[in-house]
Amino acid sequence: FPHAAVDMSTFILDRLDHFNVEMLRDHFNNTMIGNLDDEVTNNINFDEDSDEYKLVARYKDRPPSYSTVLRWVGYLGFKRELAKKCYYVDGHEYPEQLKHRAWFTDEYLRVLEFRSHRFVHLTLPEVTDFFDSLEDDNAKEMLDKVKHAFKGDNGEDMFEFHVDKHERLQQIANEKYGAFGGRVSIRKKPEDKPVIIFGQDEAIFNAHLSRTHQWVDPNGRRAIMPKTNGAGVMISGFQSRELGWGIPINEEQLRKINANRANEEYFDKEAAIAVYGTAKKKKLEASPGIVHFRYGSQQDGWWTGNHTILQLEDVIDCVKVTLGTTYDYVFLFDSSSGHAKKRIDGLDVKAMNVKWHSKASGTRTVKIEEAEGYLGPHFDANDPSMVNVGEAQTMDFTSERDLQLGPFWLTDEQREQERHDREVEIPLEKRKERVKQKKELISGLMSTDWGKAEGEINLWKTKHADLLKKAGALGIDTKVTPTTKIEYGWEGKGKGLLQIAYERGWVDKSKYKNYRVMKYDDERILIPELSLQHLLGECSDFQSEKSQLEYVCESLGARVLITTKYHAEYAGEGIEYSWGFAKSLYRRQPLERKKSLQDFLNLVKECISREVLSVDLIRKFSKRARSYMETYKVMEKEAEIKKTDDNSSDDAPIPHKRIEMLKKILKCHRAAIDFDKAFITRAVYSKDFDIKKDLLDKETKPTVTVRVKPEDRKMPAKAKKN
Repeated sequence: FPHAAVDMSTFILDRLDHFNVEMLRDHFNNTMIGNLDDEVTNNINFDEDSDEYKLVARYKDRPPSYSTVLRWVGYLGFKRELAKKCYYVDGHEYPEQLKHRAWFTDEYLRVLEFRSHRFVHLTLPEVTDFFDSLEDDNAKEMLDKVKHAFKGDNGEDMFEFHVDKHERLQQIANEKYGAFGGRVSIRKKPEDKPVIIFGQDEAIFNAHLSRTHQWVDPNGRRAIMPKTNGAGVMISGFQSRELGWGIPINEEQLRKINANRANEEYFDKEAAIAVYGTAKKKKLEASPGIVHFRYGSQQDGWWTGNHTILQLEDVIDCVKVTLGTTYDYVFLFDSSSGHAKKRIDGLDVKAMNVKWHSKASGTRTVKIEEAEGYLGPHFDANDPSMVNVGEAQTMDFTSERDLQLGPFWLTDEQREQERHDREVEIPLEKRKERVKQKKELISGLMSTDWGKAEGEINLWKTKHADLLKKAGALGIDTKVTPTTKIEYGWEGKGKGLLQIAYERGWVDKSKYKNYRVMKYDDERILIPELSLQHLLGECSDFQSEKSQLEYVCESLGARVLITTKYHAEYAGEGIEYSWGFAKSLYRRQPLERKKSLQDFLNLVKECISREVLSVDLIRKFSKRARSYMETYKVMEKEAEIKKTDDNSSDDAPIPHKRIEMLKKILKCHRAAIDFDKAFITRAVYSKDFDIKKDLLDKETKPTVTVRVKPEDRKMPAKAKKN
């Protein structure tokens, strides 16, 4: 089962930061074994004497032990090592990331920004005065190239600049336009609304988060540091250039928001029920722009994609009251697994078996378009099992045509024989006692007073091993010897990868037995033409499938953009820099301010407050993220120039030296506090931010050394030399 190895590897990689062997063991017992059982039961290549069938039967009867799963993890190439700081460099320059990066930066810089409040308009005299105030001739030359000329309402000469092109331009824009720090571009299409772009991300603060190094006195003595990370809190936050950190809301606005939400339900009802136990919208006690979440099984639980979706719905409710319908709203999320969760009825190759499922898939019907990427090389318009352009393809055997034709590889006799579920008796010699599965244990526990008090939802969240212990303590049998089994029929069930791919012409009927979920050769190299997940995953509708987050946001009249994988440097409107800044300040606080739980939580709130992460600072961080996007565009342009053997790059808005420097940086970083530590540190100690006044009132003297570059050090006049 090579696809089982892929499934396990994916499961581990998605949880690499908190993975343990017991998690994989639960995943195998509760999910994978059922899928493997479906596969060997419904696959004509596996009879009851085959090694595959016997292996699955064995693990159904006796789930693998901890040590067995640990060996599997080792066979997959994973190993435990001392934890250390590391960077996401894998995949940064993969072709699919380069393609997405080119699209995303184009969409941001050339479409959305013209609708954003990031420009300043100056008259010719104002431009002249501005240029005269600049001492740097290179800055003048660059600004002269990037200005956009147009005629004002009175026919006067006007010039438009992006506020990021010079720090003085942001100051001018603040003075001219007030709160939003700029105006939309003159190049915005008249029919387009102004847009406000929000960035979102999550970060974890631990009570004992401290610097990586500590001072030691001449005798070797050092401060005693806590051995554990201490209490933890996860913060999920939004930021934007217009509003700054979070979503500022006053009491009157909060009352109006709650009045609008009264008796309303969340759009994503399943997410609300999973998190709150009800689809009804909860009353907001404060702005949802910044959420504090005490993670842990004994606290608020674990943050999931459902929490993110509900926070987004809350934020949209708020901005519709505080900002109204004058604007379009765009939300930037990174490509983490929670944000990329497929929509509930969405197209997802990883959720499909090779052949029919044991139940309906719940996947929506899709229309086959007359476009590249829908129909494959084996398509035959005369084959009644195949779907033509303009027709709807169902993902379950439910339509009249599906029920008539059934799976394409079955004979007429087999089709009728395997149409419906049937309970068959297990031969006596093959009956084996096995440990009860999770659903069987929960069924038994729910008949007890303890189970009723806990509730079925909580029981499903409990580990299989813990359920076994509790069932044993309550006198419930934890083992069972099945005498019958269900052989699932195809009618009404999910079609599976093989049938769906065949209906689109991606499967050669004469070789259908050779297809696998993912087919590899003897050297473990993928054979794409025989890999069903690959074939369907490359189809246009599967590739363009929206995540649940995107679908919910679009349904509420807003838009979600998922930023490019492995590109933290420009994610979320520079929110990575906000986390780096806040954590840098937190690390500098004395342990006395972190000892009790309440002190720790108060200090975190202080370090991520709007007083610390000011609007001006958020704009600087957003500017920093944008500069990386510009750099990528220049690098793309350089690559195009090399292809045409044209060495001219005079129009590049970023100095060549900086481009070369960034090319090196971009190959070895992934977290803002690491790749832009110097930038964040400068922000911490900038003249606009008074640490002593704003954060360290309780510390008598900050023990920090600030290094000044030689060129920035002011020398006495008498010491200056020509």
